[in-house]
Amino acid sequence: AASDVYKRQTYYDAVIFILVKIFQKTKNEAINIANKAQADGKAVVGSYYKDIASTRVQLAMDFAQKNNFKDFKMTIEKGE
Repeated sequence: AASDVYKRQTYYDAVIFILVKIFQKTKNEAINIANKAQADGKAVVGSYYKDIASTRVQLAMDFAQKNNFKDFKMTIEKGE
């Protein structure tokens, strides 16, 4: 349905917004990360010190919740 396409596009745009505004990715980096997450179910956003990662993930989750993106999920995983 048209509303499903709109929801997907809006969700995708929100992910791009989060990656650009909160994680300081370029638009092209954000698109590549979003496409990988869409295709694989997850993607690495970057490598950050734990406190920076925690803050950015919290900001992203707050944004998603305030905008009613219930399926949005972001986690922190320990690097190599």
